[in-house]
Amino acid sequence: EYLRKNQFPIILVSFVALIVFALIVWLSTRPSETDPKVNTATVTRGNITAVIEASGVIGSESDKIFTASTQGLWKARTPFSVGQTVSRNFYLGLVTNEKLAQDLAAAKIDHNFTVMEYKNVQREYELNKNLFKQKALSQKDLDASKLAVSKYELQTIITSQKKLADAQKALDEARVQAPFGGTIVDMLIRDGQLVNANDKLLRIADLGSLKALLYVAEYDFPKIKVGQTVLIHDGFLGQTTIKAT
Repeated sequence: EYLRKNQFPIILVSFVALIVFALIVWLSTRPSETDPKVNTATVTRGNITAVIEASGVIGSESDKIFTASTQGLWKARTPFSVGQTVSRNFYLGLVTNEKLAQDLAAAKIDHNFTVMEYKNVQREYELNKNLFKQKALSQKDLDASKLAVSKYELQTIITSQKKLADAQKALDEARVQAPFGGTIVDMLIRDGQLVNANDKLLRIADLGSLKALLYVAEYDFPKIKVGQTVLIHDGFLGQTTIKAT
């Protein structure tokens, strides 16, 4: 009897409690204005300016993470720090590996010896041609001498050149150069640290060509439109403001 007489107040109280609960959930999931992970974009449209909280990421269109090509000790050209700018083709450092240097030295010695042998075979062939003209050498011996020259040209020399090129390439790949001008945004190892092949060394980004992927709340949609100018503030840029469209 009591529940029947007080049915309306009970329903009203329940409804209010449900609304309060929904409001608490919404406030708890909504990004805080002091949340450092939230980017703030100021959107200007005509005479209207709005400040919108947007979560997302800001990255560079030119961004590269350098990795070690071999095992060795990382030796930076100079002490680097995050935020330092470098020019295109700037020599950043080297993964030192004694075996790579030894392999290159051995390949150079082998190639020089092969070239010397090839020149001797060429001289012998020229001498045999003269002997053949003087009828002091048979056609069979002349053909064998010519075949030896061709073998050096088509096999021995090419193999030696490839071995030398591969050794030089391996050593060159241990050197790290900036493929574009940019800013060091992350140092992933210490100078003198032992690294393995494919270990990450450092990261460079061109902060002059940034792209932002931001997510805004649905209730902020009326405040923005395609083509308008925005000012973005983000800690990734050292609290720098960038202008974007």
